[in-house]
Amino acid sequence: MTVPIKLKSFCGGLVLGTIAGLVTVLSAWFGIANYDHAFAAFVVVGMLAALILESKQSVIDTMSNRTRTLRALLERVRRDLGDVHGMVRLGHYSQRLPMPFGGGWALTGDSAALLAHETILRNPRLIVELGSGVSTLILGQILAKNGEGKLISLDHDVEWAARTQKNIDALGLSHVVEVVHAPLAPMKMEEGTFLWYSTESDLINQLKNIDILLIDGPPRTANQDRPDQGHAARYPAFSFFWEKMSPDAIIFVDDANRRGEREMIKHWLGHDSEWQVRWYDTVDGMATLSRDDRS
Repeated sequence: MTVPIKLKSFCGGLVLGTIAGLVTVLSAWFGIANYDHAFAAFVVVGMLAALILESKQSVIDTMSNRTRTLRALLERVRRDLGDVHGMVRLGHYSQRLPMPFGGGWALTGDSAALLAHETILRNPRLIVELGSGVSTLILGQILAKNGEGKLISLDHDVEWAARTQKNIDALGLSHVVEVVHAPLAPMKMEEGTFLWYSTESDLINQLKNIDILLIDGPPRTANQDRPDQGHAARYPAFSFFWEKMSPDAIIFVDDANRRGEREMIKHWLGHDSEWQVRWYDTVDGMATLSRDDRS
């Protein structure tokens, strides 16, 4: 049970006042003080102690609030700098985007720049993305510039998928990007039951030779109320796609700073020792998994 601050100060003053009174009584017994001073010492010391304790707690609370506010501001600045850094690196691709970075989009700017850089180097023929957003538009523009390749983007939110599709059409990328609405459905695994993308679509089941897999969905909140599994919401991705990956494929995992994602990746690596992981210090954290030394 939490004790109110004022009650704590009162109790502290009462204790210290009592001690002062007892000391005065003891002093009077030795003839140093007068017994009549005991009550005065109790009241004066008790009140002063209570005031000091209350003032101390007020100062601590004020400093704590200021610290939390400062941390929130620093985190906002850190995220903004990551977005700016990413947009500078993306250059040509970010200039045509109809929407800004952040604000609920799939990747922060620095993570998007990392993804774009690797995509340009690898020149993939097939990219699969879990969770559409700004990354869909960037990857689509890269594939269109390369003159080959296809991007399949799965999204559980029908309205968000439609919004992404609208921007794809605006950029003229429909020939290289396909957004698939895949609502979340229970998927039973040895580790538990997860709400994950529905696999009833023939397109999803027939995917093969995936060169790049971007895992940025489903959102963590999709599985937070399911007590039968303790892994991250994105846990099924590896077991579903690993046989569909090309030999030199690379997997990107966003939000890798979160504990759930880090534990998830450790479990994946325990199932297949051929894959190697590399961590990147982006705003939300990014990890890449591959079976070669290029990641």
